[in-house]
Amino acid sequence: MGSENPETQFDTQAVEIHNGVLTVRATIEVRYKMPNQDGDLPQLLEAHIETAGQQIKRELFRESIQRTDLYTDL
Repeated sequence: MGSENPETQFDTQAVEIHNGVLTVRATIEVRYKMPNQDGDLPQLLEAHIETAGQQIKRELFRESIQRTDLYTDL
């Protein structure tokens, strides 16, 4: 890991729409450098998790929009 930013891996297993319900099944892995255990630890962990969450959100959106573009019964 060469950077301070979290690295996320999002592996989609399935994206399905049944009875108007969209389901995305995926495996998510997040890696980041462990911050020092000092007074800044909570803020640094929160920042890493926030960044990783935004990356995951983008992948969920991408997978969802691709599937719904193909779905005609919305």
